[in-house]
Amino acid sequence: MDDASYWNLLAKYLSGQASDREIEQLEAWTHADPVRQKQVDEAFDAWNATEGRPLDLDVSGAWEALSTRIDRDEETATPPPRSGTGPLGRTERAPRARGRASSQRMLRLAGAMVLLMAAVGLAVWWRGPDPKVITTERGERSSFELIDGTHVDLNAESKLTLSPDFGQGTRDVRLEGEAYFDVTHVGARPFRVRTAEGTLRVLGTAFNVHAYADEKEAQIAVSEGKVALGVHPSVEGAQVDTVVLEPRQLGVMADRHVRALRQGIDLEPHTAWREGRLVFEDAAFAEVVRRLERWYNLQINVQAPVASIDRLNAVFEDEAVREVMSDIALALDLKYQMQGAHILFWRREANAPSEDAAQESPRIQNSMLLIN
Repeated sequence: MDDASYWNLLAKYLSGQASDREIEQLEAWTHADPVRQKQVDEAFDAWNATEGRPLDLDVSGAWEALSTRIDRDEETATPPPRSGTGPLGRTERAPRARGRASSQRMLRLAGAMVLLMAAVGLAVWWRGPDPKVITTERGERSSFELIDGTHVDLNAESKLTLSPDFGQGTRDVRLEGEAYFDVTHVGARPFRVRTAEGTLRVLGTAFNVHAYADEKEAQIAVSEGKVALGVHPSVEGAQVDTVVLEPRQLGVMADRHVRALRQGIDLEPHTAWREGRLVFEDAAFAEVVRRLERWYNLQINVQAPVASIDRLNAVFEDEAVREVMSDIALALDLKYQMQGAHILFWRREANAPSEDAAQESPRIQNSMLLIN
């Protein structure tokens, strides 16, 4: 590779996207020349001045700082010997002329600017306008790759928050909602997922986390590898309770402890959402309502004792919303009324809701269930 390629590789490294092999190549290239080592150190200083936040990088300021530093170093530097051995055992030669020095200075500045601009470009390319938080709305799902190579599927109405230094040493994220992680192994650097109930720690594995703020428990289903689940203690200073989950195991966290640990589970109900399927397995109707609202961006009102409604076993894929509501109503002996994105369910044997009740249902927010 030529020097420009290595400068781009350095930018890739700072953005957390370089592979182990690329890092080895970069280190060899850097240490092969003391002048190049100094250039790289200067570039790192400029980068560190931004505290590793590429999108907040003041390119003009960094350029000016680098230029000033290079000018100062050139003015105060001791001329190298006309012959002999340099600090890394390389044979040094005196500069030929001022024009040569000027061109070298421009090359150094150009290399530094390539680094700065490439680092900004890489960050903007992946991270978008807000590099710290990735969200989905109701009725929306997202699939993307983090800068460490980890693939994430984010379910509806979810939020993934990256630590400020993600990819620069730590790999910590916080999840509110549901996500499937296929984590890339990066040396001894663990990948941590923090939820309201506990923290998951892995090195390289695949697992699903269901941890919505409006639900009383969090569920972790492991597809591959192992997940160390550390439950946040309810008493400050208490020891963290850690449970290791293996493939086809489900951990359920609630009230600051692992409430259940199931073996040999069917992963389909936990991961089918990634492929556009909505799977209900012995689901209570309150859970059905929450998931339907998120999946289809609906507001649902129930005029019946919710606890008395049968549990649902069903799979939906590519069906229209009205067809899904009809199937659920038929399976659970209910009737329903649909006005736009507003759904009203009631018992089949009960009287149909009044027009006033139907008109009021659109004003019901946040999965509220009306219990008679």
